[in-house]
Amino acid sequence: MPSLWDAFKQYARDAAPGGALNPEVTPQGLLDTASLATSPVPVLGDMVGLLADVNRMRDPTERTWQNVGLLALGAVPFVPPMAGKLKKAAKFAPPPYQIAHRPMNVDGGAAQLFDAAKSFGDDVYGPNALQYFGSGDKREASVLKILRKVKGNPKAKVTIYRGIPDSVPHGINPGDWVTLDPRVAADYGRVVSMEVPASDVTTWADSLLEFGYFPTGGK
Repeated sequence: MPSLWDAFKQYARDAAPGGALNPEVTPQGLLDTASLATSPVPVLGDMVGLLADVNRMRDPTERTWQNVGLLALGAVPFVPPMAGKLKKAAKFAPPPYQIAHRPMNVDGGAAQLFDAAKSFGDDVYGPNALQYFGSGDKREASVLKILRKVKGNPKAKVTIYRGIPDSVPHGINPGDWVTLDPRVAADYGRVVSMEVPASDVTTWADSLLEFGYFPTGGK
């Protein structure tokens, strides 16, 4: 079993700013990592795991009678919290693949890929789009070509990409950050891809390289 220090070092590699999984470190992620690393230690592991579970239940949707019962069971010495049991079964799995900081969907103000003008304005399809919306990254030119190609066609097929660590078996999941250029995904790890309708990809004026995947029509 890894030491507490080793656990935090792995979390930093995977989840710290610029890491393979997360663009930001979250308190819940740190608590989960500490819970896993201390789980073999009697009493201490129980208490840290309990703290992680209590923090997680700040979300009102988690406050069910079933979860409260499991949480109470985890407070008994030498009875690990349910979250700890799941972590042990995963044999020190990486932090959760999806993160709290998620891409923008249509309800949050994003546009669907086939109608990028709703976020950028009509100039995103014009000859000066790179000048107006680009950041200087040469890869943005290929993305603008895709935006023009799928304009007005929600059923148009596009390939989305995501970079993930080799240790993560998942592909692309609803709510994931994605990109339209495989070179961008390669910056974050092993590249996985999927062909989807343009209506399932969301975009906003902040970036030409970051998009969201929402297979329910952008929501």
